[in-house]
Amino acid sequence: MVHSNNNIDGQKIFPVAGNPELISEVYVKTYGKLKSQGNFRYDKINMELNLHLVHAGRGRLEYNDETYYPEAGDLFMLFPRNRTSYHDFPESPWHYSWLTLAIPENSPLLSSLIVSQINPILKLDKNSLLPEIIRQTGKLFKTPNILPVQAVKAAWEVFAALTEKKGLTTISLAEKIRNAVDTAEYPPEINTLADRFNVDRSTIYRAFKEKFGQSVKSYIDDTKFNNVCDLLNNTSYPINQIARYCGFDSPHYFARAFKKRFGMKPSEFRGRELR
Repeated sequence: MVHSNNNIDGQKIFPVAGNPELISEVYVKTYGKLKSQGNFRYDKINMELNLHLVHAGRGRLEYNDETYYPEAGDLFMLFPRNRTSYHDFPESPWHYSWLTLAIPENSPLLSSLIVSQINPILKLDKNSLLPEIIRQTGKLFKTPNILPVQAVKAAWEVFAALTEKKGLTTISLAEKIRNAVDTAEYPPEINTLADRFNVDRSTIYRAFKEKFGQSVKSYIDDTKFNNVCDLLNNTSYPINQIARYCGFDSPHYFARAFKKRFGMKPSEFRGRELR
């Protein structure tokens, strides 16, 4: 019989009944729902294949040394044996459904999916079948008389939808670049971004400009100066130290660039903010 386990973090979990593994190596093991209050956090080595569909809210996902921000309408998949950390934000609590999927780790089916360990997150549009498949699977798992064969059938429907590109959009290169700039401790240089995403500099420039209408260099400079202003306003660090921390190697270049942008010296900007 299917039963629900309720956790203190707002989760409801519905495991499969019976022994579907006697029928197939591929089946849905668990359906779950999360309705967070904005304080949900997961941080461990993930040992199963978990598919999440975000219905509302926004959170932060750290996975395979990348940072993503799944929000309503996004789908993300976590693969086994990876350190995973994710949480939502108090101002935008997550509401999502998830499926734990059983499948052999060496199955060739995994390599045909549009999600992967490199691209674990998708944006769904109105043509995607996945939201309805997940909804129907949840409805099925909440019934007391689910048959093992139904858990098998549900899994194959999910995998079929995940190999169909219609209605799915992978996170674009430009969005990855912006995420890399936004989440880096120090704003990266163009060459660093090109190496990270295994493309040339011209591809970085073109992809970002086409997506956001702004050059990637301009965006990085904006980020650097926003960080500078924040530190000038809120710390007493020496100005040269702030410049180096925010990615300006030359104090003289920094001073000229700052005055050109703001019409005053960094020391004058700090003094104005303190008055």
